[in-house]
Amino acid sequence: QLYSGGYGLSLITDLVKYQNMCEGTLFMNRFTPEKMEIFRSLLFEGILQLSYRHTMDFGTRGRNISRDPNVNYSTISKSDLGYMIINDPEYAPTYQKWLDYIDNNASSPKAGVNKYFWKSDIMSEHGENYYLSAKIISERSYGTEALNGENIKAYNLPLGATNIMTTGNEYDRIFPVWDWTRIPGTTAVQNQDYTKLDGYIIGTNEFGGGVSNGTDGIVAYKHDYKNLKAKKSYFFIDNMMFCIGNGVNFAGDEQVVTSVNQAYLSGDVTINNGSDRTLSAQSSETFDNLKWVHHDNVGYIFLDDKSVHVQNIQQSGSWYDINTSLGSTSVINKDIFSVWFDHGTAPENETYEYIVVPDQTLDQFKKTVSDHEFVVAQNDGVAQALRKGNKYGIVFYEPGNVIMDNGLEIASDKQAIVYIEVDDKEYDISVADPIHKESKITLTINKELKTHTYSANSALEFVLPTGDYVGSTLTQSYTEGDPVGIGEEEQVESAYVYQSGNEVKVNFTAGIYNQLEILHMNGKVTCKKRISTDQQDMSISSVTYVPGVYFVKLSGENNIKVLKFIIVR
Repeated sequence: QLYSGGYGLSLITDLVKYQNMCEGTLFMNRFTPEKMEIFRSLLFEGILQLSYRHTMDFGTRGRNISRDPNVNYSTISKSDLGYMIINDPEYAPTYQKWLDYIDNNASSPKAGVNKYFWKSDIMSEHGENYYLSAKIISERSYGTEALNGENIKAYNLPLGATNIMTTGNEYDRIFPVWDWTRIPGTTAVQNQDYTKLDGYIIGTNEFGGGVSNGTDGIVAYKHDYKNLKAKKSYFFIDNMMFCIGNGVNFAGDEQVVTSVNQAYLSGDVTINNGSDRTLSAQSSETFDNLKWVHHDNVGYIFLDDKSVHVQNIQQSGSWYDINTSLGSTSVINKDIFSVWFDHGTAPENETYEYIVVPDQTLDQFKKTVSDHEFVVAQNDGVAQALRKGNKYGIVFYEPGNVIMDNGLEIASDKQAIVYIEVDDKEYDISVADPIHKESKITLTINKELKTHTYSANSALEFVLPTGDYVGSTLTQSYTEGDPVGIGEEEQVESAYVYQSGNEVKVNFTAGIYNQLEILHMNGKVTCKKRISTDQQDMSISSVTYVPGVYFVKLSGENNIKVLKFIIVR
């Protein structure tokens, strides 16, 4: 169960306090460089990635979101960051940037980073002035909990919920007045009884995973809960989030909706269903041909003629409604902005498609509406696939084949999530296993792609990460056309590189290479090691590596291979 915004923050406060208490004593020897790096990674690669300014992703906070705000559970303690400036002086500038990010609306210390947490089933993305995330569930995770009378309406909370933030105030203590059947990003039955949770919601779906290259990513899962089924995916590409749903089926007589957002009302709600207009105050309208909505520096684009509901009305509730143990019964009234798809009663094979565009003024957003470049190639039971310029995303719910609008054809022999980025004739292909059970995935592409030395033809084999890294992303690079390396021999050969915590892992075919080098993109050699004849893998510590683009160069008597990888902190 993901609890970074609850017990995780408590753990951090304790560890920071102990470090500070031990300063100048022999006990400080227990905080070795290796252990400090682990703790630093928890902060920079965990908590920071799930935070936005003065708040944290509501999907990380567990029961805390149902508690009366007498205690501030919103984000990491600023005093903890102040102590870390003292405890970890080498990284003091980063901690200070984090403080400025919270207090002074400075840009994120981790702007431009997309990250998938494959053990926690959540993807987050930070822009200069926005935060996006999608929280899913699988049989490998506990979604959330309702204990001691707390968080009693949270059943839908881990079922595809999204955070969409540009200020950090969007959901701040909104939860008493939320309609919990319309949590942002979720597809849910419109009956409050279906929101009730007692104990834990434990995932039952095998298919649930994500792929990320550090900048863009995709997360998806098969929803099958309380007789409601759907296939839901979220494509984070070029500072936007494209949400796609298929196979929305409900075996019952209740209404089903997909919520696009439900946040505090802040300013005008502008809509376009053929022409622009501002939604009247305290109104609720349904549209069958809605083109887009803009509110609070976020735009929403709708690509097909579905029934979409938009409202900006006052909603009421109390903390006691969601927390019978600690909550006040005082009624709270707040103006709330909401958008959702209405799939009707007992829907069969319903779909939806929408794009979330954060951090844009109305004028900027109107331009994006006309030139966003997204093209959906497939949205059915086999795959959800789209293209945006030179970037391709595919969720294979089943082994199958996808043909993009520009003719690129991709097939997978397994269930898989695939992200492809093309730069001229260079193909960076990222793959992840969404069921956490496969040892390899083979993609077939209607291009003659080659590794640095050997022809791969159209069949590309991805030998997947193992151990604690099952479900994580594997990226391999290919070139279309003639190989650029040395040697004429055509041979099936596999080599790949990926970051595992504080190590760079390199796997390769034995007997071909005798030397490994790691080079920064500026050409500086950061590591050089010999490879024995029967060696097939190597691990190199990346503790001292600054974030950025690096290359692994494998050299043999007649062969050279170069692999690109990215260090993300």
